[in-house]
Amino acid sequence: MLSLGQLSQMVKEHLGLYTSDDGILHFSKWVIAESSVAGRGLFATEDILPGEVLFVDHPLISGPRAASIEIEPHGCTVCCKIDAENTFKCPKCGLLLCSEQCQSDNVHFNDCNVISRWVFKIPVEDFDYRTVPRALTAIRALLLNDDQKQLLSALQAHVLPQHGTEIRDLQEYFEIPESEVEFMRLACCVLDANAYQIATAYGKKEMSRRGLYPVSALMNHNCVPNTKYSYNSEAQMTVKASKHIQAGTEIFTCYSGFLWGTPSRQAQLYKTKHFLCKCDRCADPTERGTMLAALKCFSTECPGNLLPIQPLNTTSAWQCLECGLRVPRKNIGAVQSAVGSLLGSVNFGSVDSLEKFLTTRITKYIPKTNQVVVDLQCCLIWEFGEAEGLRWHELSEGRLALKESLCRGTLRTAAALGAGDAHLRGRLLYHLHAALAERARRCPDQYEELKPEIESTIEQAYSILQGDISAPPDLDLRHLGFKINTVSKSARTADGSSQNIIGMMNIPVTCDDNTHTVSFMVYFDHNSVTLTLGGHRQRTPSRPIDHRLNKLHQRSAQDRTVPRALTAIRALLLNDDQNNYFPPFKPMCYLNTEQKSGTCKNTLKYQKGRLALKESLCRGTLRTAAALGAGDAHLRGRLLYHLHAALAERARRCPDQHNVKNLMFIPYAQNDFDGYTAKIKQVIDPWGFNVTGLHSYPDPEQAVYSAKAIFIGGGNTFLLLKRLYENNLVNLIKTRVDEGNLLYIGSSAGTNVATKSIHTTNDMPIIFPPTFEAISIVPFNINPHYIDKVESETHKGETRDQRIEEYIEMPHAAPVLGLREGSILHVNGNQLAIKGIAGAVLFKKGDKKTELAVGEDVSFLCRYEQDENST
Repeated sequence: MLSLGQLSQMVKEHLGLYTSDDGILHFSKWVIAESSVAGRGLFATEDILPGEVLFVDHPLISGPRAASIEIEPHGCTVCCKIDAENTFKCPKCGLLLCSEQCQSDNVHFNDCNVISRWVFKIPVEDFDYRTVPRALTAIRALLLNDDQKQLLSALQAHVLPQHGTEIRDLQEYFEIPESEVEFMRLACCVLDANAYQIATAYGKKEMSRRGLYPVSALMNHNCVPNTKYSYNSEAQMTVKASKHIQAGTEIFTCYSGFLWGTPSRQAQLYKTKHFLCKCDRCADPTERGTMLAALKCFSTECPGNLLPIQPLNTTSAWQCLECGLRVPRKNIGAVQSAVGSLLGSVNFGSVDSLEKFLTTRITKYIPKTNQVVVDLQCCLIWEFGEAEGLRWHELSEGRLALKESLCRGTLRTAAALGAGDAHLRGRLLYHLHAALAERARRCPDQYEELKPEIESTIEQAYSILQGDISAPPDLDLRHLGFKINTVSKSARTADGSSQNIIGMMNIPVTCDDNTHTVSFMVYFDHNSVTLTLGGHRQRTPSRPIDHRLNKLHQRSAQDRTVPRALTAIRALLLNDDQNNYFPPFKPMCYLNTEQKSGTCKNTLKYQKGRLALKESLCRGTLRTAAALGAGDAHLRGRLLYHLHAALAERARRCPDQHNVKNLMFIPYAQNDFDGYTAKIKQVIDPWGFNVTGLHSYPDPEQAVYSAKAIFIGGGNTFLLLKRLYENNLVNLIKTRVDEGNLLYIGSSAGTNVATKSIHTTNDMPIIFPPTFEAISIVPFNINPHYIDKVESETHKGETRDQRIEEYIEMPHAAPVLGLREGSILHVNGNQLAIKGIAGAVLFKKGDKKTELAVGEDVSFLCRYEQDENST
């Protein structure tokens, strides 16, 4: 066994030959160390930001996945193309090939050279064509040099009898030296423990491959990983942080299906990796409120869900969250088997059959949150808009709406699980973007309303999927911003002919560090395509568009921005298989640029973070000036001007941010939903807002997702939090608020659930939610209706201070902000301020109670969680 130092040195040498796309080695931010999870692991040595490259790994060996050979038996062992009609056995080694070109390839030459030197026990023509390809990846391990073999041997290996069977099968055909047999068996055991399935190019039908990536193999498993990985055309694996990773934290990947429920993940991990996961997600019966494993209660009159009482115990009984019914594990297994049999009746090759099964049958037997339903939803998401006969323009309105709804629902589930910028989220965002863009194409009058989400979804999808071989081929082009302004509107060209406007493409490009926005209006009629570019107009027959664009390219050669933009237009208008014309555009954050004296004047320079920073700096400096008694000094005037400009820019970007007309009220803290909502409407409607109760919507998740502002009223905090979890709203609300897409107002119990936990509520626990952990919009606790001790009062029980101090002593305690009647905590991003008429008090472990006056800035409380994690 190699020491950690020796292994680290070998890993450095392995990675030293490869860099990421930015040309920088990414070894300095992590180390190999002992892990409390399992043996060795990777640990961050400094904070790592989401999207940051950790390393670029390459496979020691790669080849067909042994298990896939049974399903895809006619794949070429060189190019991996599946071609049952043209594949043939190599007469020297028995490997399957699809062409003479692959037979003469260096890859096959090396494979054949190893195999052909063994003594054949039977003629090649009598070989089972699956046997040799199943063992091919292990056979290729014999081609490694001594250092590579040592690195392979240092990795974890499964030694149970079921591993390495492909080598035993191979020995039926060949007499192989024992040393080679033993090393190939070791390679099989190491592959089964560590190999990754290599992604294929988007839309290509190829034989499934696996690769042994030695650095990636050192990452341990967690069901909520903090990394993601992608592949390029050379099978290199780029591993990036999918979320913020703090220094000292272990770096995890996920060995199982991310959207599987805990029982399924545990079964798969135990069968293939021989361990049971004990992560926080696995220990939570609700799996962060997603209910992926939930089954319907066996009591026909109960609408509740069954979940395991002790999810880390595979024999645990299950219990209904609503009526408390307990069900033995063996009965749960019978239901799960019945669901599996029901799935066996589905024709997955028919989208019609799949859609009917999802929408009319399966949810009769299991909840809509169950992993089976979620998996079926994903199947339909990938098919709608992509499959033959179901292209975007061919989708019915109902299917387009269904796809959009399924994308949103699955994105909410992924967000609740803490997916971060995982590959799955990128794919879902891409498909949601495409659905919204298609809706805008069909309904041009909805474009302005849909535009912000169309742009934000493709921006996020591009950030996650860029450079990934499995990314959709039009990802780059969509990201450049093909904006559909009008569809099928008649337009007259200069010669008087009638044409239809397809849309407009605005492309920001960079030349010599200057930024230009190049706009094209694209027209079409039955025989031609017309492009309007600045002052240029070129009418072209639709087929030879590439040739005509080249002519326009030459005519516009003096404008260096034009050729790159034309290349993008060409990629749009040509067939999909010619999208390799697409250039490597540099993504830009600047808008509304103009050329002046050879330089770019940028009327919008600030990214979202910089705009917020400017606003924050203005406010902070204004407070300092006010404290110094600046009055109406010139400095104050300048600061007010810049604060005004920042606020105006924010309003320009988010025109609806301060124009909320509809307020969604969540009455879950009380039982009379209609009566409670009516009281709120009576007060708030006269202010010019339209109040609606969440209980009046058939789908609470969709209603909250579409809302711009919500108000959660007071009542019993325990009842409120339970209902929020039951409707999958806790993580959804937090995500929407964190993204800046939802305004949150809470009073009393509604304030309690907005904090880290409900431990400091004043209410009685009349019912139990799944957990006391709440929405966590702020990382501390609040005690609403805080009452100061009155010395003369006759009450002899505990004071409010004493109860809060009892909580503060607990190891899991967060700071507690006591809000007096008439006080408000105003939260704006990372800015917190006490407003109202009565002020507040702050309790922190080890500190005395602190008085906070009205108007006081308490933004330091937002840093509590970060400060705690860094100590």
